[in-house]
Amino acid sequence: MAFVILFGSLMPNAFAEGAYTLSLLIKEFLMWVLPFAVMIYITFTLSQFQKQAFALVFILLIFEALSNALSVNYAWGIGALLEDMFRATVTASIVGEPQSLSPYFTISFLRPSFWSASKGTYIGLGLGLILAFSPLTSLQRGLEKCKTLVDFIFQKIFTRFVPFFVFGFLLNIQKSGHVSSLWAAYGLSLIWIVGAILAYLVVLYGISSGFRLKVLIAQLKNTLPTGLIAFTSASSAATMPFTIEAARKNVHNPDFASMVIPATTNIQQIGDCIANALFGIVLMLNHGIPFPDASTWIPFMVLFVLARYTTAAVMGGAIFIVLPLFEAYLGFTPEMLALLLAFNIIMDPIITASNVLANGSLCITFEKVWRIFQRCPLPQN
Repeated sequence: MAFVILFGSLMPNAFAEGAYTLSLLIKEFLMWVLPFAVMIYITFTLSQFQKQAFALVFILLIFEALSNALSVNYAWGIGALLEDMFRATVTASIVGEPQSLSPYFTISFLRPSFWSASKGTYIGLGLGLILAFSPLTSLQRGLEKCKTLVDFIFQKIFTRFVPFFVFGFLLNIQKSGHVSSLWAAYGLSLIWIVGAILAYLVVLYGISSGFRLKVLIAQLKNTLPTGLIAFTSASSAATMPFTIEAARKNVHNPDFASMVIPATTNIQQIGDCIANALFGIVLMLNHGIPFPDASTWIPFMVLFVLARYTTAAVMGGAIFIVLPLFEAYLGFTPEMLALLLAFNIIMDPIITASNVLANGSLCITFEKVWRIFQRCPLPQN
């Protein structure tokens, strides 16, 4: 981004159009891989749940879905609350219509309409439930190999191309003359997003501590070091051993944390839910797209929450999966997707730290929910 700001105006259009073509090709590569990746991640995650009691897994899945959905809708509410401010900023800083570069060629017409991330989600849910109830050893081994392949593609191949993916789209924006206005428009937005995440974390720890100040301070004392580790590593997976240890200090049954944290690290991503959803709303307002109403937001939110079951807890892992949802349901253009990805990567240490801190709090809350469920009388045959 800094390179484009400093030197983008000096690049000839022929070079910029070549970079833009490469960005579109990488995007198409992602669009082809994603449905398969989504299916594998969901199937693999659900198949692993067979080792736990069905009731615990069922309630945990509902709890994670509700907590993610609540955080996404919280972002929607913050966006609605600050809509006028965002729109006023855009009006003051962006003038005229941007002119896009023309790619040398595109292969988007080769991808059929049925090949989408949502289809991968549905297939993954079906296969995962089948394997959870009827484990098939040969299929399970094949699934593990497929997951290893998908992890390799994302972590070793696609992540290497992220700078090129962003570069071409940013050049397209720079050639339109709007790069300086982007900083003016989004700088304040980032501050508001961080503030919204911090406020949400305070509420989560208030709930997990029963709004008792002494207990809240004790919980934060145990979990804040893991937040710092997550901030420096930018990886929830790398921080997991420390998250488990911190959670064990905050729950009544230490073994409970050892089961919940590994099962929810990839699923429960509060920081990602708030930041990405709010990024999306800000970008919509900055590109002349109306604020999403309930009929637009609810289908997006449902698939966005389901996508939490598909992501890898590595740098930028979550945003790769949900990019097609922003395009299909919120009308994002390739340039908007590139900006969403770029800002997500810039904010990844903060987002990852908030994910880890939120997981520590929600593990405590879920233990309370599970204990209430255990006390409920079961129906007799």
